[in-house]
Amino acid sequence: MAIDAQSGRISGGTRSTASGWLAGVDRTAWRRFLLALLGLTLALFLALYATALSQSGQYTLAAAIAGFSLLLTALVAVRVVPGLARRTALQYWMAKVDYEFTLEGAVYLAMIAVIAVAALNTGNNLLFIILSCLLAGILASGVLSRIVLQGLELDLSLPEHVFAGQAVFARLRLENLKQFLPTFSVTISGRANFRHKRRRQQPASKPVILDQDVYIPYLPHRSSTGRDVTLTFPKRGSYSQDNLRISTRFPFGFLRKTRRIPCSREVLVLPSVHPTERFFELLPRLGSELD
Repeated sequence: MAIDAQSGRISGGTRSTASGWLAGVDRTAWRRFLLALLGLTLALFLALYATALSQSGQYTLAAAIAGFSLLLTALVAVRVVPGLARRTALQYWMAKVDYEFTLEGAVYLAMIAVIAVAALNTGNNLLFIILSCLLAGILASGVLSRIVLQGLELDLSLPEHVFAGQAVFARLRLENLKQFLPTFSVTISGRANFRHKRRRQQPASKPVILDQDVYIPYLPHRSSTGRDVTLTFPKRGSYSQDNLRISTRFPFGFLRKTRRIPCSREVLVLPSVHPTERFFELLPRLGSELD
């Protein structure tokens, strides 16, 4: 980066970076977004103004302004929102995520139920405020954990030759593609949890490659990390890994959310090369026969 001493303008790498960023901005989407924001803000002020007019007794004018506010809101919803939705990567947020309540989450829900019954019976405003805070905690937990599981890519690297009964090192690589947000407290597993085990499986399904859990406490944005995993295949044959599961209990541990990422790995395990006890018993006889 260079700064012109006379004009004070920034040139060089900063200018190229800014121009590159501006080139990647969807200006049409931003115009639609600002137009929608302006329209909804205007509709909100009109609705508040209509409420004030109705309280002062001017019902006809209040009804007209309220109708115009609803019409403006509907216009934004019909004309602007669909265009924004088409420009949004909805599949980024619509990825399938499995939910499972933990023991802490069950206790938390029981406490919410008790406070809800008490608030409805007594009508105490303080209990309603506490209940809303507890429900907001559930909502915040769901949103944050879903953000943690998004924008992740997994890769499993295996050696070329694998023998039964011998430990081999596999490389598990996790990449965080999110632009600004890190990932916290994720567990990578190749095995199905209890919820998935209850589902009917294919009778001829192959055993999985990754049979252990790998925990990653923190991964910054736009970065990757690798873990060496020791694997031992007890028998020869074909092993496959159709997908890997990333789960998290972040931030409060009320829910365990699991996202499946396609992996499509298959390895052919060769027979064991370790000498057996029978071989050592036959070795002296083989020597005498050769003589």
